[in-house]
Amino acid sequence: MTLDGQNRKEATQLRLLNSKSATKIETWNVRSMYISGKVQAIANEMKAYEIGILGIAEARWNDAGQSKLTSGEMIIYSSHMEENGQHSEGVAIMLSKEAQKTLIGWEPISARIIMAKFKTTNKRISLNIIQCYAPTNGAEDNIKEEFYQLLVEITRKCSSKDITILMGDLNAKVGSDNTGYEQVIGRHGLGEMNENGELFANHCANHNLVIGGTVFSHKKCHLATWVSPDMNTENQIDHVCISKKFRRSLQDVRVKRGADAATDHHLIVAKAKLKLKKHQIIESTGKRFYISMLENKTKKSEFPIEPKIACQHFRMQQRNARRDKKAFVDKLTAEAEEAARANNIKGLYDNIKLLIGKYQKGRPVKSKEGKTLNTHEDQTKRWVEHFKGVLNQDPPVRKADISPSEELLAVECKRPLTGEIKKAIKMIKNNKAPGPDNIPAEALKADIETSTQMLYELFGKIWEEEEVPLEWKEGHMLADGRQNGIQWTMFTQLDDLDFADDIALLSHNHQQMQDKLEQVEKRAAETGLSINHNKTKVLKPNTKSQASLMVNTQALEEVESFTYLGSVVDNLGGSDKDGKIRIGKARTAFNMMGQALQWNPQGKRSRGRPRYTWRRNVAAEMEKEGYKLHDLERLEKNRTRWRNIVSGLCSTKRQHN
Repeated sequence: MTLDGQNRKEATQLRLLNSKSATKIETWNVRSMYISGKVQAIANEMKAYEIGILGIAEARWNDAGQSKLTSGEMIIYSSHMEENGQHSEGVAIMLSKEAQKTLIGWEPISARIIMAKFKTTNKRISLNIIQCYAPTNGAEDNIKEEFYQLLVEITRKCSSKDITILMGDLNAKVGSDNTGYEQVIGRHGLGEMNENGELFANHCANHNLVIGGTVFSHKKCHLATWVSPDMNTENQIDHVCISKKFRRSLQDVRVKRGADAATDHHLIVAKAKLKLKKHQIIESTGKRFYISMLENKTKKSEFPIEPKIACQHFRMQQRNARRDKKAFVDKLTAEAEEAARANNIKGLYDNIKLLIGKYQKGRPVKSKEGKTLNTHEDQTKRWVEHFKGVLNQDPPVRKADISPSEELLAVECKRPLTGEIKKAIKMIKNNKAPGPDNIPAEALKADIETSTQMLYELFGKIWEEEEVPLEWKEGHMLADGRQNGIQWTMFTQLDDLDFADDIALLSHNHQQMQDKLEQVEKRAAETGLSINHNKTKVLKPNTKSQASLMVNTQALEEVESFTYLGSVVDNLGGSDKDGKIRIGKARTAFNMMGQALQWNPQGKRSRGRPRYTWRRNVAAEMEKEGYKLHDLERLEKNRTRWRNIVSGLCSTKRQHN
């Protein structure tokens, strides 16, 4: 739709979002516009704050259409289409006089979603505004699913080259903990994430949107968008999101508490300025060729290859490169299909990872009954329950009786080559403690040819005699002669940890820990070892001591958490932080299957798209099994059902063959 009496050409004469001045785009839940004088009050606030585009949630008007006010503002709205319908829900967008002239068109989607398209100062980039009013956190799951399914369809319609802004009352708390959503949520959110927050964050992650209200640092009063009637509870449930590609165009997002329209929601103001990446012109450092000189027959005869033949060679190289790329992609696709037939899930994921190149965020944690878990405590209990069932399996009733193989493996046991020794020396890490011979890795790498020759003779002698020197089997254990660790309870003691050259010392007080460090340092020096000051960290849980631990007159760094052997340890105890990080990595890896289904391995062709793409082939295969492609994209999020579908499809193919 366009404005009444205005064609599309006239709508593009004025443009929105320039690179010099910021444009204010705002959203506001006004609770209802179906009250006498409410619309004019909203228009007055819009003028007072110099707003260009104002998204309105809970308009509570029926039907869909547009209306112009006497003061010059225009409203486009979308709500229930039924006659004599209930005045509930409804969304609208109020435009200033300047913004009206930049409007290209708009579309009423439902009673909860409306979309409008505007022209910017860049002719190739348009601005898509999606105003929403999401169901509350306590609404039924089917209502939420219907809303987000419709929102996904609308978001996918927006071109990736255009700016997409999603805003409105999402009834979603995303919180300040952005673990697993670092590319979507900033660190300045309010509260803790709820169920709607997970759905909203997953939608933003899947469509490359950044939640602007969590990116900019403000006071708590300028972050809270809703206040309870008793004035005791404040939440951040209204949001403004922008395409990740144009994240730098968003200047600020904050709440304006002075706006008054008899509502318990605050006005959210987003300032946007069009910023595009500069195209850097790189000066050519190559020689300049004077092609016109080739018209001279004498000069032309000096070249061994004619220009026409050279161009043909260049085109042939381009064709070979395209053919090799297509062959590589086809090979990966074939390997992925073969892994699926063999039920090799790891091989399938590895090939898909090579094809798509990046991950996306996953979905919320659910119970065995399929109900979404909201609280962090319930989610932790569910993970504990899951791993107990996976790891604590009953031993097999009958042990496997596998007879030893009579055939010897054809293992090649030749003398080590100089090239292999040189490669091994290069792979040794620097800044590591030397062994009993006191030769560091840096000394071996200083003259790698001499080191290789010396080791070649030594390894050759060991290979011929088939006996390893006793010095290579020695190990050094540092002990202070006293009981290590701490007494945890009356009958339980926690011992110090040691793994290779990494140790973790435990003590009840500062002086005891300092004594341990000095003892370890002394014993280490006797064997040629030393404590790495930069890699040694101090963690002090439940202590008031401010004194620093010293090593070689240098104070060790105190941290709130650190990683030891791949596990995160923090001063609060427990494994919450480590669990969050592992869950985030698992969610990221698991969700990449969704992107693989939307990827076309043949790529774009300059002369039109191919008739049969990988996506279309998958759709055709699944239609034979009774599935639609959009149903398949939802099912692949459930790993168990997806594995059953792939296994069934592969078994069907084998029967046909």
